[in-house]
This record gives sequence, C-alpha cells and structure tokens, in this order.
Amino acid sequence: MTESTLTHEFYDAFQRNEFGRWDPIADQDMLINTPLGFGVSGLQALKDFAGQLHDLSWRIDLVDEHLALDE
Repeated sequence: MTESTLTHEFYDAFQRNEFGRWDPIADQDMLINTPLGFGVSGLQALKDFAGQLHDLSWRIDLVDEHLALDE
C-alpha cells in the first residue's frame, strides 16, 4: 500500500467511524501525541479517542456557534 493510499484509508475510516479498518494498517503499540494527550500508547486508545471526537461531531454544530458570536 502506498503512503498516499495508506493515509486515505486511515482518514476515510475516521470520517466513517469505522475504526476497525485501522487494525491491518496501524501498529497495536503505537504512541500517540496530541495537544489533548501526550505519550498515550496503543491503537485501542486511539480508537477510543477518535470515537469521542466522532461522538462530539453529532452534537455540536459549529455553524450555530459562529452565528451566535455574531449577535
């Protein structure tokens, strides 16, 4: 799998909330560093983190937030 295809697969799985698609392309012992968590390890931790982000996307409409700032 080329890097471009690998990146597309990773992000497409994220967009569709299909984190099981990461299993064959990501290391189970990966190290994750984000502004929200430094030194977090493990693919399952990434799946849990991504799932929380995905859950938020169904509850927060940023358009409404931006419109509220204009008032």
